[in-house]
Amino acid sequence: MNIDRLLSRFRIQTKVVIFILPFVVSITAVGVTGLYASGLLQSRMEISNSVLQSLSGFRDVGAAMKDFLDEATSEKRDQLEQLLKSQGSTLGATLAQLPEDAEGRADLENAEKSVDGIVASIGDLWALHEKEVSLNEQIRDNLNIVTASQMVLGEESTKMQKQMRNDESAAKTMLREADRITTSAKFLTD
Repeated sequence: MNIDRLLSRFRIQTKVVIFILPFVVSITAVGVTGLYASGLLQSRMEISNSVLQSLSGFRDVGAAMKDFLDEATSEKRDQLEQLLKSQGSTLGATLAQLPEDAEGRADLENAEKSVDGIVASIGDLWALHEKEVSLNEQIRDNLNIVTASQMVLGEESTKMQKQMRNDESAAKTMLREADRITTSAKFLTD
């Protein structure tokens, strides 16, 4: 009842303002809190999206790396380098969005450094690939020379064996002839 007496002194407009003002203040507080929460949620969603893009980028890089290692061509090498550089810039953008004390920041920084290291290693892998191709060509050329030499040696060996058989046959014939002459000479001497 004390409230009724207190309120009876004011006009109706003042009474409405007194009752509505707390509702307006609470609705405003809820709106400001919601706005702040949506800002936080928006930044978290952007970070989550960046992380998701990084993960899908790593999947694409992994597939491109497998293709490059399965069949090393200059096109696949260039594609892999482009994907790695793109992945590095995505990681850099993600790191730029994160605060310095964010959980997992050190892991993302290590991943960014690793991507840079892999880009440098691609050049070394390509140099090894070119050296391997060169060595395979040299081995193939040398095998062709060895095969040709083997064929020549086989032909010469066959010729020599034929010549030796002919010489052996001639020598046997001469020995038989000599034996016949010796037998005839012995017969004549007797």
